[in-house]
Amino acid sequence: MARKIIVASSKGGAGKSTASLGIASALVEKGKKVLLCDLDFENKCLEFFMGLEEVSLYNIADVAKGLVSADKAVIRNEKGLSFITAPTGYTVSAGRKEKNVTPAELAYAIKEVIKCEEPDYVIFDTAAGHSIPVILASKFRDAHAIVTASHQPASCRGAQRAAEYLEENGVKNVRLVITGYEFDEAWHKVRSGIIEIIDSSSVQLLGVVPYDRVLMLSHERGTVVPKNSISSIAFSNIASRLDGDNVRLFDGMKNIKRNRIL
Repeated sequence: MARKIIVASSKGGAGKSTASLGIASALVEKGKKVLLCDLDFENKCLEFFMGLEEVSLYNIADVAKGLVSADKAVIRNEKGLSFITAPTGYTVSAGRKEKNVTPAELAYAIKEVIKCEEPDYVIFDTAAGHSIPVILASKFRDAHAIVTASHQPASCRGAQRAAEYLEENGVKNVRLVITGYEFDEAWHKVRSGIIEIIDSSSVQLLGVVPYDRVLMLSHERGTVVPKNSISSIAFSNIASRLDGDNVRLFDGMKNIKRNRIL
């Protein structure tokens, strides 16, 4: 069965889409077949990060409404990454408005895409807030979750709230990924250290992704992030941990003085 991972946070700008794509890409590099679902109906951006805005003709709402088959809606690459994008102008709720997808319709569409692709992992990139993550938690009881947080204290509190909502709705395995971590500022005590962030969020740490200008530029251009970039190494470590390997937090990262930034 596919391992399902909900990527969530209460606040926007916490790196959910960056983490979703980074982890999905790293798992694919390890030989896994991955389905990446953009479920951010309010502000989808994965297709831009991936350079697919001119390629994605259909979306998850089209499958949910029976307008197109899952096979036609999915975009695939040769390495084993499958992707389906979110719609524009739609909402997700129990209502029957014209531009609305019900939770049942969304779950149906996801199951159809999973059945079509038969992935090892399914990564759900969700919108800020709790509505989509809670729907996924209720419809997929075997799902795990990753909450993301940046260096800002408000983002850490948002990660904690997201974790609490997910746990209250039955998700038993919730982990934290810190994104855009400023090593230099942590070194000079300008920003919080990793342990302080973990304490403030009260969520077990899965991984830390350093701030990486190469990653930002790649996303802006819709190009693949180089494998030797520090963020790619970080996502590779996170993917290894997800897959059950015992990998150190900063494995493969040069000139990282662990005791100075924790």
